[in-house]
Amino acid sequence: GAFSGLVRLNPDGTRDDTFLFTSASADTIAIEIAPDGKIVLAGRQCPGYCVRRLNSDGSSDTGFSSYNQLLPITALALLPNGKLAVAGYWGEYFSYIRRLNADGTFDKDLSGRSVYGLRTQPDGKLIAFGYAGGDASPVVRYNVDGTLDLTFQSSFNALAVVLTADNKLVAGGN
Repeated sequence: GAFSGLVRLNPDGTRDDTFLFTSASADTIAIEIAPDGKIVLAGRQCPGYCVRRLNSDGSSDTGFSSYNQLLPITALALLPNGKLAVAGYWGEYFSYIRRLNADGTFDKDLSGRSVYGLRTQPDGKLIAFGYAGGDASPVVRYNVDGTLDLTFQSSFNALAVVLTADNKLVAGGN
């Protein structure tokens, strides 16, 4: 399965016809560009929900084992060690953060916390934020090994988070 609604645009906004991607079987939910220029995608209807990787020219990366699951994916983050984090939720009571190996295979579950978004800090720590029962939930941070970082003390409920150049977080929510 691949992704519909995926194009590469030139700086003037026109479609880049040299981009080799040509499939239309899944909706793109999240996109990240890896340091090597490869494109990592999360999508739905491929079947279920999936993570795929493309080469920088849009061709399929055959060294990546496409990760498929039935649970919705709402967020995707690249980690400095080459691994990936995916997160999502199903209704009000089931949610997850999962880590994938650099080749797309499952590594470990990090949490059952409701997550709408993920951000990666330069040191490899993972910031998670999002929903809990339909409302924003506190921003949390995970260590590189996937454990909850107990030194990070936030009680702010966030729906959006960005990282500043000096490694501070700007969070918006309710």
